[in-house]
Amino acid sequence: MSKLLDPHLIDTALNNKSAIKLVIAILRDNWDDIYDANPIYKRRINVNDLELAKCIYDAEIVDSKLNFDDYASVHDFVVKNDAFLEISAKDLLLRNFK
Repeated sequence: MSKLLDPHLIDTALNNKSAIKLVIAILRDNWDDIYDANPIYKRRINVNDLELAKCIYDAEIVDSKLNFDDYASVHDFVVKNDAFLEISAKDLLLRNFK
């Protein structure tokens, strides 16, 4: 069963399209498209991005290649996106598997 989104997250989704675009890139595991779209500014995935992505994931709003509850899925995501992840974001992803 999907989890309802917090009203604050709904407000973020409606009023901050760039944040949602980044979250969808995380869930669909195509963060490299963000880099390709803007090769000058290399934005890294941070903890806030992952927390919002997890909320969207839990609400089952977007089909996701990243399964936050499956070690193999998280490991593959971390390996593929290591250059794009802040250290704190990588730690957050792996925290439940240590």
